[in-house]
Amino acid sequence: MTTTLARSFQSARTEFKEFSIPELKKFEDLFKKYNTSGTGFLDLAELKYLMEQLQAPQTHLALKDKMGEAAIKGQRWWATPLVAAAAVVGNNRAWFVQFAGLLLLAEAVLNALIIRFVPYTEIDWVAYMEEVGGVLDGERDYSQLKGCTGPLVYPGGFVWIYSALHYLDGRRHRHQARATPVWAVVLLCLSKRIHSIFGLRLFNDCWAMFFMYAAILALLNRRLSLATLLYSFGVSVKMNLLLFLPGFGLILAMEEGILRNIPRALLFFAVQAAGWQVGLGWPFLAHDWRAYMNGAFDLGRVFTHTWTKKKRRK
Repeated sequence: MTTTLARSFQSARTEFKEFSIPELKKFEDLFKKYNTSGTGFLDLAELKYLMEQLQAPQTHLALKDKMGEAAIKGQRWWATPLVAAAAVVGNNRAWFVQFAGLLLLAEAVLNALIIRFVPYTEIDWVAYMEEVGGVLDGERDYSQLKGCTGPLVYPGGFVWIYSALHYLDGRRHRHQARATPVWAVVLLCLSKRIHSIFGLRLFNDCWAMFFMYAAILALLNRRLSLATLLYSFGVSVKMNLLLFLPGFGLILAMEEGILRNIPRALLFFAVQAAGWQVGLGWPFLAHDWRAYMNGAFDLGRVFTHTWTKKKRRK
């Protein structure tokens, strides 16, 4: 029979040198309270198993998070907002999901108020709707697709996303509408520019960067195929994401073996990314591939600086 922590502090100290005896007592008191072992206390074997499941056998912070998760289960529902707010001050990561969820709810309310009360200034939405309107009316010649600001200059992914928004809008132009500390999530809600771009105007940068961030997350998890597809979809919304290509390609090459397998890495990227681009732009490529390539991927395109949202040159 396994000896419990309460009866074998010396062996516990030997097994888990990172923790002091008072800490071990605190851990056992917590597990007694929530009866996680089914017997009212946690024995050494169970503690060892728990830490192995956390994939950090000697990680103090991981065990503290597990303690916090157990504490969450004992809270009343009405206390959740108060405890979550207190967790921000203490940087208790066990409350990260709950706190982020409360902020997401607050963001939904805030965006509804912004759309309802902040005066709308038209920049690109009408042009977007006019550009995809031609596609929805059956036009497949890319050179004939245009809006009030000029010809359509974005690839196929942009067309399909804003076609869906065009459909959801009823074809009407409406202008209403783990290392990171817990408190850092608040910063996502404080930017006027973010609310302007994502909530009030819905620029195509929102969708392009959404897929770019998703691709970065996939890279962090070493899911190269998924990362490549997500990156390619982002490029299909806005060509600006080609600026990420050198770094993206370098990461793929490093993952595949930077000197030994560069040709393989390049082939891997070309087959998946290019194949995805062909699929998204196929209706336009099949009709007139030159018009599509010249319009959607015109690297020599010059923008009128008077439309910029950044500081204007004199």
